[in-house]
Amino acid sequence: MLGNLQIRALRADTERRLGAAFDLREFHDRVLENGAVTLPMLRRQVEAWIERAGGGA
Repeated sequence: MLGNLQIRALRADTERRLGAAFDLREFHDRVLENGAVTLPMLRRQVEAWIERAGGGA
């Protein structure tokens, strides 16, 4: 359940930061692309994707 809550929070943050550029399918791909990873690793990976997508703030 903790993973579910963390991913939902990460999605909400990503949507806020990317705004109209947010793509749910792309977010889903980023979450699953490296398989099973720890939650801190997942956050770092998604943060890096946000930065590359121009949503750093």
